[in-house]
Amino acid sequence: MRNCKATTTALTTSTQSIQAEDLSVEEPVVETDVAVYPVPFSDVINIDYQFDYTSDVVVEIFDFGGNLLRTLKDSNVSRGSTTSIAVDFSISANQMYMVRVTTERETFVKQIVSSKK
Repeated sequence: MRNCKATTTALTTSTQSIQAEDLSVEEPVVETDVAVYPVPFSDVINIDYQFDYTSDVVVEIFDFGGNLLRTLKDSNVSRGSTTSIAVDFSISANQMYMVRVTTERETFVKQIVSSKK
């Protein structure tokens, strides 16, 4: 009978240590995003990077017809970095554009509106 009690105690201790390990493995969820402003824009678009890693970034601007108007490559970008893009393509007032930002891990797509006349 002594042997049974010793085995039961060992199992209980083992189960408790596994539960403690499971709790310590949890990682916080980090939200990543890209902010594009001002909206509406006239001559310059600012892009704030809000991801928790360093990556090369490709920024592409499309009109709503799907035509690629501008491509910009940015190296070693990290959280808090801002890129300003001078808009040098022909735009009309109140025109919608898509900005696609591609990192080594993910892709973000934002809509922007022009105010240039």
